[in-house]
Amino acid sequence: MATFSFEGKSHKRYVYIELPWSEPLKVPLQAGILILAAGTSANPIPKMIIKDISPRALFFRISNLAIAEFGAHLLFVHAEGDSDARSAELLDLIAAYHLPVNPRIAPT
Repeated sequence: MATFSFEGKSHKRYVYIELPWSEPLKVPLQAGILILAAGTSANPIPKMIIKDISPRALFFRISNLAIAEFGAHLLFVHAEGDSDARSAELLDLIAAYHLPVNPRIAPT
C-alpha cells in the first residue's frame, strides 16, 4: 500500500496509508485519524482531518460531504490507539494545514 508523510506544524512527520476511496471496507476499525484530501497521491491537499474511535463508520458518514463541500477524493488513514497521541497529532496537522472546523462533524 502507498504511504504519504504529512508534516505537522511542529515539523513532526506522520505516516499515513492511502486507501482507495471506492473501497471503504478497507478503512480500519481501530481508532485513528482520517485525512480526506484533494490533489494527487503524490501531492495531496488535506481538506478534512478527523480523529475517531471508529474511522470506518466515520468515513461512511462523511465521504459524500467531503466530496460535495471540499472536493476531496483521496483517503489517508493512520491507526492510533492512544487517545492523547491521536489528539496531539490531530491538532498538529490542523495547525499545519490551516483547516477550518466543520461544525457538522463531531469527532470523538
